[in-house]
Amino acid sequence: MADEATPLPLPEHSGRVMCDFWCHECSGYTYFRLNTALEGNHIILCANPDCKHKHYRVVKKGKITEERCNNAYGIAEEIEPMPSAYSKEPRPMGLIARWRQREAIGEAT
Repeated sequence: MADEATPLPLPEHSGRVMCDFWCHECSGYTYFRLNTALEGNHIILCANPDCKHKHYRVVKKGKITEERCNNAYGIAEEIEPMPSAYSKEPRPMGLIARWRQREAIGEAT
């Protein structure tokens, strides 16, 4: 599975979007809040205490891009989620959450 972010909705105007990624190093999911108000490179550590593999996201103009690192930007934030943010199985999302995730990555208007 690819290293993909899956944003979920948070309170409006918070700037933070709930995301997850699949960690290919430990074969599990990490859930975290990405601040889309901060433009640049975001570094997220895997929440598995035995892994801590670094994953990268780029936010441009408030949207999470497909890029994983952009040398034109500095580090916007480094996130180290709590171990409870780690799961071997994906956590389900409802239809509203799926729509809001599409909004966060610019697929819905």
